[in-house]
Amino acid sequence: MPPGEAPATVLVTDDDERFRERLVRAFVRHGFQAHGAASAQAALETARALRPGYAVVDLRLPDGSGLELVRELKALDASTTVVVLTGYGSIATAVEAVRRGATHYLAKPADVDDILLAFAGATLLRAGGRAHPRGALPGARGVGAHPARARRLWGQHLPGRPVAAHPAAEPATQAVQVPRSQVSPGVRQQDARNAAPEPVGWKVSGGPMSPPRASALLLTLMVFAGGCTKTPTEEGVKEANGGIQCQTLQHLACTGLYGEGGAGWAARAIPPEVRPYEPGLQLWSDGLDKTRFIYLPPGTKVDTSKSDEWRFPVGTKLWKEFSWKGRPIETRFLWKRPDGSWLRTTYRWSDDGKTALELTSGEKDVPGTEGYEIPSQQDCQSCHRGRGDEVLGFEAVALAHDGARGLTLAKLVEEGRLSHPPAQVPRIPGTPVEQAALGYLHMNCGVSCHSANRMALGNSSGLHLRLEAGELGSVQETDTWRTSVNVKALIQTSGMFGKSSQRVAPGDVQHSSLLYRMGQRGDFMQMPPLGTRVVDEQGRALIQRWIEAMPTKKGG
Repeated sequence: MPPGEAPATVLVTDDDERFRERLVRAFVRHGFQAHGAASAQAALETARALRPGYAVVDLRLPDGSGLELVRELKALDASTTVVVLTGYGSIATAVEAVRRGATHYLAKPADVDDILLAFAGATLLRAGGRAHPRGALPGARGVGAHPARARRLWGQHLPGRPVAAHPAAEPATQAVQVPRSQVSPGVRQQDARNAAPEPVGWKVSGGPMSPPRASALLLTLMVFAGGCTKTPTEEGVKEANGGIQCQTLQHLACTGLYGEGGAGWAARAIPPEVRPYEPGLQLWSDGLDKTRFIYLPPGTKVDTSKSDEWRFPVGTKLWKEFSWKGRPIETRFLWKRPDGSWLRTTYRWSDDGKTALELTSGEKDVPGTEGYEIPSQQDCQSCHRGRGDEVLGFEAVALAHDGARGLTLAKLVEEGRLSHPPAQVPRIPGTPVEQAALGYLHMNCGVSCHSANRMALGNSSGLHLRLEAGELGSVQETDTWRTSVNVKALIQTSGMFGKSSQRVAPGDVQHSSLLYRMGQRGDFMQMPPLGTRVVDEQGRALIQRWIEAMPTKKGG
C-alpha cells in the first residue's frame, strides 16, 4: 500500500466460525484491517464503531436475514461496498440483494480472491479506479493504472474493454464503456448498449472463475454498468413525402420497419422483405398484445449448426411491438451490425400514436395501462444475454409449436433460410397438459434465464427450464423435469425459510415453490424477477394443472 494511505477496513459477517475466521485471516494477509461478526446485531455494532469501507455478509444469519443487514449497512454508510454470500444459488435473491445495495452476490464456497474481484469491480465501476472513500483497497486500488495487477484481478478484460485502458482518474460513467462500433453515416454510436459477449472464465489469481461466480459478476455489471440513456424528444425529426427524414435512429421509422428511410411511415406500410412471425409459445407481458417482425438480408441463412443456439447473419433486424387495448405503447428493436454486435433499443409511442421516439431509460406506470413498465436498457440486457446470439423467441421449439404463424420453422426450411434444417421437427413431449406446462416454462423462464447457457442469469441456480432439442424424447428427459420435480427448493411456499418444499412437488401444489413464486410480485420472491408486475393467472393455472396431474409417488 502506498505511504500515507489508510488501510481498507472489511467486516465479515457469518455464523460459521471457521469460515469467518479463515476469511478474516486471508483479508489481513491482503493488507486489510479485518473484523468478524457472528450475527447481524454484532455486525451493526461493529459497523457503527468502525464504519468499514467493505463488508461481506452471509445470507442466512441466526438473528435475521443478511438482506436486511445489507439495507442497514447501506443506511449507516452508503459508500460501504457489500458482497453477499450464500450456500443456495437463487437469481431472485441475487436481484433483491443488489436492489438493497449489495455490490455483488457470490455462491459459497467463495474465497478471498472472488471477493476481492467483486470489491475491485465495484471500485472501478463507481470511481474509475480511484481509492474507495473509506480507505484504499489492497490489490485493487488504481487497477486501471496498473495493468499487471488488473490482469491478476480481472483477467484480460472488463466486458467490452481492456482494463489497462482505464485511466485511474476516469469518471465512473466512462469506466464501463465498450468499443464503439462503426455505423452508417448519421447514425450515432450507442455507448454501453454495444457490449459484445465476453467469454466466461475471467482469471482470478491465475485460475479460471467458475460459471456460478461469473454469472454473479455478470449480474453486478449489468445492474451497475453505466452508459447513456435517452428519453423521447422530437428535436430533429422531420416528416417529408409521407416518410421521415432519417439522420439518426432517433425515430422508429428510421430502423427500416416501414421501408428504407421510413418511406412508409405515414401509411404504416410494412415492406414485403420485413416478415411478420408469431411463435407458437407466448411470453407473458402483463396482458399486452405483441406483434413481431424480422428482416433477414437476401441470400443469407441463419446458422443453425447448434440447434439450440441459432446465430443470425449480419444485417438481421427484429422488431416487437407492444400494444394495450389496440394502442401501441413501445416497439423494441434489434439490429446486428457489420461488426457482429447487436444494437438494442426501444421506441416509445406517443399517446396519440403519431410518433415513436427512442427511449433507453425505461418508464414505470405507463399512463393508460394497468401499471405497465417499459424496461430499461439494462433490464433488457439482463435477459437477452441468456442466449448465445441474444435473440429471444425466434427459435426452433417456439416456431415449430402449434399456433406459430407467419415465418414459422416450416417456412424457414421451405425457403432455405437455415444452414442446417432439423432432421425432425422438435415437438414438446407428453400429454396436452404436460406440453402446455413445459412450453410455458420454456418461453417464460428458460429461453432467457433458466438454462444451461453460462451467460444466463438463472444458470447458477441449477433450475434449467429451457427445452433442448436433444432432450425431447420424453417429459422425464427434459431439463425442466430433472431440475425441478422432487428437487428441494430454497424459497419455501410458507416463506423463505419455512417448511421444506420442492421446486415442483408432484400432486402437491401447496408445497411447490415454483408455482408459489409465479404468484408473487413486488419482492425478491417473485418469478420472473424482471419484466413483469402482474401475475399471469392463466399461466399459473397451466402449471397447477400439470402438478396436480403428476402421480404423487416420488420420481413420477
